[in-house]
Amino acid sequence: VNLMRAAAVTINISVPNIVLAPVAAPKEELKAPMTGSIAPVKRTVSAFAEAPAFDKKMILAARTNLLVPALNVGIEVPIKTNWSVGVDYYYPWWLAKSNKYCGEMLGLFIDGKYWFGKNRTEEDKLTGHALGVYAGAGYYDYQKLRSGYQGEYIDVGVDYTYAIPVAKGKLRMEFNLGIGWIHTVARHYTPTEDYTELIRDPGIKHRKYNFFGPTRASVSFVVPIRVKIRKGGDR
Repeated sequence: VNLMRAAAVTINISVPNIVLAPVAAPKEELKAPMTGSIAPVKRTVSAFAEAPAFDKKMILAARTNLLVPALNVGIEVPIKTNWSVGVDYYYPWWLAKSNKYCGEMLGLFIDGKYWFGKNRTEEDKLTGHALGVYAGAGYYDYQKLRSGYQGEYIDVGVDYTYAIPVAKGKLRMEFNLGIGWIHTVARHYTPTEDYTELIRDPGIKHRKYNFFGPTRASVSFVVPIRVKIRKGGDR
């Protein structure tokens, strides 16, 4: 057997060099703006709605006469800027030394004022100079030891007022003096020995009194009461 030596055959395969080019990123396709009846919508950030504007309006004022501290109360209502009406209630009552001394004077008063000044504003209400009229009625009881008088009275007159704003206009101080006429019928009485009962004396000691002169005086602390109102609208 002839051994055949297979000749080694070398096969050279030439492979061409392949260069891989980088892949370009896909270009974003640009679209032409839409045309037609539909307009593009522009988004905006809306601002908060503005809070409505308010003014403060005085609807009334509470007052007390410091000459009779803590024993009276009143209110005054402004009418526009030049007028006002008011009402006051007085209720002083003192008893001393086991009923040997007594002082009581209940009264209800009404008044009307005209405040001077042109072109007055909301802040000018119940300030400045004013002239007015007043009327009132009430009951009194005055006793000193073994003698006392009770009765009813009426009081009418005219008054002058000067008021100034204080505390940056939040409060008022009011000074008032009135001249008028008081009419009363006084009934005399005598207390018992222990001062627990009052004995009215016969009618001959009932006395009518009329007085003309200063019948009204006050130094008042005034607190305006205001509410918020929408400008050009209601509260």
